[in-house]
Amino acid sequence: VNLSFELKNVQDVTMNIYDALGNVVKHEVYYGVNNNTEIRTINIADLSDGVYILKLSSDKVVFSKKLVKASN
Repeated sequence: VNLSFELKNVQDVTMNIYDALGNVVKHEVYYGVNNNTEIRTINIADLSDGVYILKLSSDKVVFSKKLVKASN
């Protein structure tokens, strides 16, 4: 999964992926994200097919998005 995001000032950003039961299955912290566009890659190959919630949070912003993993 590729993430692209931009912040207005330097902040630490936490990324969590939750399964359907609300358990954290992936966790990463990106330190000192600045006001340039950040592109991060998250390896989800070890996750089972299904629906997940991807959540990015910083001191001032929280963003959540549904993530569906399906094998070909």
